Amino acid sequence: MFTNKSRVFLTVVIIMTLIVGLCGVIEAAEIKDLIIGGGGVGGSWYLCAAQISELIRQGMPGISVSVVEGGAIANVRLTNEGRDMDIGMASLPDVLTALSNKGVFEGENIDNIAPVINFATDSVQFTVLVKSGIDSIADLADKRILPGPKGWGIEAITQQVLALYGLSYDSIKANGGGVSHVTWGEAPSLIKDGHADMVGFKGAVPLAQTLEIEATNKAKVLGLDEEKLNEFLVGKPGYFKGNIPAGSYKGQTEDALTISHTSVIFVNKDLPEDVVYNILKLIMENSDKLNQIEGLNIGKEPLLGIDPSLLHPGAKKYYEEAGILK
Repeated sequence: MFTNKSRVFLTVVIIMTLIVGLCGVIEAAEIKDLIIGGGGVGGSWYLCAAQISELIRQGMPGISVSVVEGGAIANVRLTNEGRDMDIGMASLPDVLTALSNKGVFEGENIDNIAPVINFATDSVQFTVLVKSGIDSIADLADKRILPGPKGWGIEAITQQVLALYGLSYDSIKANGGGVSHVTWGEAPSLIKDGHADMVGFKGAVPLAQTLEIEATNKAKVLGLDEEKLNEFLVGKPGYFKGNIPAGSYKGQTEDALTISHTSVIFVNKDLPEDVVYNILKLIMENSDKLNQIEGLNIGKEPLLGIDPSLLHPGAKKYYEEAGILK
């Protein structure tokens, strides 16, 4: 026989058990699948995303992780929505621009992303064959160019740089040139086979795609005029003056001034704090392995240029515990 008191106690126990069980189901559902948006296939961003996905699979059993090809601007938009991407990679300037509702993100009210860590320093690389006779951005006025797919950071930068030289997609086409928005996976063969004259890349030096081109042809990166570069940098936080050193590629006989920035991993704000904390912990603890990918420098300056108030709570917790953030 149960007394009234024991019945009440048993009821409370059953209710608490159900609540705990339900909470466990909700938590598991929240972190069952993760989608990481990298960069172009074969580039350092994509390779980094693939390595991180493997670290998550091994260190956080039960979570299914997939990596998709992407570009900075598209990654920001998709991660903000949280439907087709949970973790993204982009240039720090793109993230800062998005959160300040400026530039290409003006009017989009992007407010559901949070930076986690810098993972690389990347440089814009407008690449041509030496035998093309193209020596400057101005020479692209009537050429066939590959600025990258729409929604990629390099594509937006290419348009801005062309504008500094009085050029546009329309003017290039009007002069007999062409514009094709192919991926980085397709671009090297088009350049090598003579079906395109310039491709816009962005990443570490040397870049895998350019090395692929150089298997059969000497290539080089076009430098920007210093005046034009300074003009580009005005009002664009996160960007800085970069340099492609002579000797970086077989055809690079002299230094080339270019646009550089740090690149960041960021997440949808709705990801649970413990999930982001553990992912960042895995990244930092395996930085030596990740940094074997050309151009990555994880762990050296993880918060360079990042306002701590913008961090995801899980990232902030990790940095505070590690003594990186006071």
